[in-house]
Amino acid sequence: MFSEREKRIVEILVEFGRPVSAAEIVKMIDITREKVYGYLKSLELRGFVATIQNVTPTLYVINKRTLLSEIEEVIRVLRKNIEEMKRRISELEGIKEKIKKYPDMKQQVVKKPIREVIVRVVEADSEVIEILDQLKKERKIEGYVVKMAAFEKRGER
Repeated sequence: MFSEREKRIVEILVEFGRPVSAAEIVKMIDITREKVYGYLKSLELRGFVATIQNVTPTLYVINKRTLLSEIEEVIRVLRKNIEEMKRRISELEGIKEKIKKYPDMKQQVVKKPIREVIVRVVEADSEVIEILDQLKKERKIEGYVVKMAAFEKRGER
Protein backbone atom coordinates (compact mmCIF):
# COMPACT_ATOMS: atom_id res chain seq x y z
CA MET A 1 0.00 0.00 0.00
CA PHE A 2 2.50 2.66 1.17
CA SER A 3 6.23 2.81 1.65
CA GLU A 4 7.37 3.86 5.13
CA ARG A 5 8.01 7.43 3.94
CA GLU A 6 4.67 7.65 2.13
CA LYS A 7 2.95 6.35 5.24
CA ARG A 8 4.62 9.05 7.35
CA ILE A 9 3.60 11.78 4.86
CA VAL A 10 0.00 10.54 4.90
CA GLU A 11 0.08 10.56 8.71
CA ILE A 12 1.38 14.16 8.69
CA LEU A 13 -1.36 15.28 6.29
CA VAL A 14 -4.00 13.59 8.44
CA GLU A 15 -2.55 15.06 11.66
CA PHE A 16 -2.53 18.61 10.26
CA GLY A 17 -6.09 18.28 9.02
CA ARG A 18 -5.55 21.19 6.64
CA PRO A 19 -3.60 21.84 3.43
CA VAL A 20 0.15 21.53 4.07
CA SER A 21 3.19 22.72 2.08
CA ALA A 22 6.09 20.46 1.19
CA ALA A 23 8.30 22.67 3.41
CA GLU A 24 6.11 21.88 6.42
CA ILE A 25 6.37 18.17 5.67
CA VAL A 26 10.17 18.42 5.34
CA LYS A 27 10.32 19.94 8.85
CA MET A 28 8.44 16.94 10.21
CA ILE A 29 10.57 14.19 8.61
CA ASP A 30 14.25 13.94 7.84
CA ILE A 31 14.32 13.76 4.04
CA THR A 32 15.06 16.27 1.30
CA ARG A 33 12.40 18.51 -0.22
CA GLU A 34 12.95 16.79 -3.60
CA LYS A 35 12.16 13.39 -2.13
CA VAL A 36 9.09 14.80 -0.38
CA TYR A 37 7.88 16.14 -3.74
CA GLY A 38 8.47 12.70 -5.27
CA TYR A 39 6.46 10.95 -2.58
CA LEU A 40 3.69 13.56 -2.81
CA LYS A 41 3.54 13.09 -6.59
CA SER A 42 3.32 9.31 -6.18
CA LEU A 43 0.54 9.69 -3.62
CA GLU A 44 -1.24 12.18 -5.88
CA LEU A 45 -1.08 9.85 -8.89
CA ARG A 46 -2.63 7.09 -6.80
CA GLY A 47 -5.39 9.42 -5.60
CA PHE A 48 -4.39 9.70 -1.93
CA VAL A 49 -3.29 13.34 -2.08
CA ALA A 50 -4.78 16.35 -3.84
CA THR A 51 -2.91 19.57 -4.62
CA ILE A 52 -4.05 23.14 -4.29
CA GLN A 53 -2.03 24.73 -7.08
CA ASN A 54 -3.42 28.25 -7.34
CA VAL A 55 -1.48 29.30 -4.26
CA THR A 56 2.20 29.75 -3.58
CA PRO A 57 3.61 27.50 -2.29
CA THR A 58 1.62 24.55 -3.58
CA LEU A 59 -0.38 22.97 -0.78
CA TYR A 60 -1.22 19.31 -0.33
CA VAL A 61 -4.23 17.77 1.34
CA ILE A 62 -5.24 14.19 1.99
CA ASN A 63 -8.00 12.73 -0.18
CA LYS A 64 -10.14 11.30 2.60
CA ARG A 65 -12.44 9.32 0.32
CA THR A 66 -9.59 7.43 -1.37
CA LEU A 67 -7.77 6.86 1.91
CA LEU A 68 -10.91 5.59 3.65
CA SER A 69 -11.69 3.33 0.71
CA GLU A 70 -8.17 1.87 0.85
CA ILE A 71 -8.40 1.37 4.61
CA GLU A 72 -11.76 -0.38 4.22
CA GLU A 73 -10.28 -2.68 1.57
CA VAL A 74 -7.33 -3.57 3.79
CA ILE A 75 -9.70 -4.30 6.67
CA ARG A 76 -11.84 -6.49 4.39
CA VAL A 77 -8.80 -8.48 3.24
CA LEU A 78 -7.51 -8.86 6.81
CA ARG A 79 -10.91 -10.10 8.00
CA LYS A 80 -10.99 -12.61 5.15
CA ASN A 81 -7.48 -13.77 6.08
CA ILE A 82 -8.50 -14.08 9.74
CA GLU A 83 -11.48 -16.25 8.77
CA GLU A 84 -9.23 -18.44 6.62
CA MET A 85 -6.75 -18.79 9.50
CA LYS A 86 -9.57 -19.72 11.89
CA ARG A 87 -10.74 -22.37 9.41
CA ARG A 88 -7.22 -23.77 9.09
CA ILE A 89 -6.74 -23.80 12.86
CA SER A 90 -10.00 -25.71 13.22
CA GLU A 91 -8.88 -28.24 10.58
CA LEU A 92 -5.51 -28.68 12.27
CA GLU A 93 -7.13 -29.13 15.68
CA GLY A 94 -9.35 -31.83 14.13
CA ILE A 95 -6.31 -33.59 12.67
CA LYS A 96 -4.52 -33.29 16.00
CA GLU A 97 -7.45 -35.00 17.75
CA LYS A 98 -7.49 -37.79 15.16
CA ILE A 99 -3.77 -38.34 15.64
CA LYS A 100 -4.23 -38.53 19.41
CA LYS A 101 -6.76 -41.36 18.89
CA TYR A 102 -4.07 -43.53 17.26
CA PRO A 103 -1.00 -43.14 19.49
CA ASP A 104 0.48 -46.52 18.49
CA MET A 105 0.57 -45.82 14.77
CA LYS A 106 3.80 -46.85 13.12
CA GLN A 107 5.34 -46.15 9.78
CA GLN A 108 5.34 -49.03 7.38
CA VAL A 109 8.11 -49.25 4.82
CA VAL A 110 7.88 -50.91 1.43
CA LYS A 111 11.21 -51.44 -0.30
CA LYS A 112 11.63 -50.76 -3.98
CA PRO A 113 14.78 -51.44 -5.99
CA ILE A 114 15.99 -47.82 -5.78
CA ARG A 115 14.07 -46.14 -2.98
CA GLU A 116 11.72 -46.70 -0.06
CA VAL A 117 8.12 -45.63 -0.01
CA ILE A 118 6.93 -44.64 3.43
CA VAL A 119 3.22 -44.84 4.05
CA ARG A 120 1.81 -43.15 7.12
CA VAL A 121 -1.81 -43.78 7.86
CA VAL A 122 -3.42 -41.14 10.02
CA GLU A 123 -6.93 -42.48 9.83
CA ALA A 124 -8.63 -45.59 8.51
CA ASP A 125 -9.74 -43.83 5.37
CA SER A 126 -11.02 -45.59 2.29
CA GLU A 127 -9.72 -42.72 0.14
CA VAL A 128 -6.15 -43.49 1.25
CA ILE A 129 -6.63 -47.15 0.36
CA GLU A 130 -8.09 -46.21 -3.05
CA ILE A 131 -5.09 -43.97 -3.80
CA LEU A 132 -2.66 -46.71 -2.78
CA ASP A 133 -4.55 -49.26 -4.89
CA GLN A 134 -4.47 -46.88 -7.88
CA LEU A 135 -0.72 -46.32 -7.45
CA LYS A 136 -0.23 -50.08 -7.30
CA LYS A 137 -2.28 -50.56 -10.50
CA GLU A 138 -0.27 -47.86 -12.25
CA ARG A 139 2.85 -49.70 -11.10
CA LYS A 140 4.14 -46.63 -9.30
CA ILE A 141 4.58 -48.75 -6.21
CA GLU A 142 5.15 -52.51 -6.08
CA GLY A 143 3.09 -53.06 -2.98
CA TYR A 144 2.30 -51.56 0.35
CA VAL A 145 1.62 -52.55 3.90
CA VAL A 146 -0.82 -50.71 6.12
CA LYS A 147 -1.09 -51.89 9.70
CA MET A 148 -3.68 -50.46 11.98
CA ALA A 149 -6.35 -51.95 14.18
CA ALA A 150 -9.13 -50.65 11.94
CA PHE A 151 -7.71 -52.48 8.92
CA GLU A 152 -7.10 -55.71 10.81
CA LYS A 153 -10.87 -56.03 11.22
CA ARG A 154 -11.28 -56.09 7.42
CA GLY A 155 -8.18 -58.12 6.83
CA GLU A 156 -4.68 -56.77 6.21
CA ARG A 157 -3.97 -55.32 2.79
